[in-house]
Amino acid sequence: WELAGEAAHCFRDLGQPHETLRFVEQAIDPVHTPARTRALIEMVRAAGALRSGDLEQAISIATGAVGLAGSLQSSRYLQYVADLHGLLIGKNVSHPSVRAFTELVGVSYPTLVLPKSA
Repeated sequence: WELAGEAAHCFRDLGQPHETLRFVEQAIDPVHTPARTRALIEMVRAAGALRSGDLEQAISIATGAVGLAGSLQSSRYLQYVADLHGLLIGKNVSHPSVRAFTELVGVSYPTLVLPKSA
């Protein structure tokens, strides 16, 4: 699982969404993977979905990850949230789902600085 997670991160960073999503599927064991790791991987999955052109799926996944993470204050996780938010607002700043996700992130992580627009 760990190697699949690393591969998913690498393919996300390389901008290869289909490979990202393929490895994300292998990266999570529903029983043994800790919530922190699942939240991180779900943010990677959301980025893959967004780069595949599925805005609504990306937001749905990311919203689930925020719920899963709860009060997690990991700097790595928060960076993933900020990075995904940046991707979302890049072309979709006025989309209602993007605005709703921005609001959720603002409430969930009030100290996280997010850009207002791309």
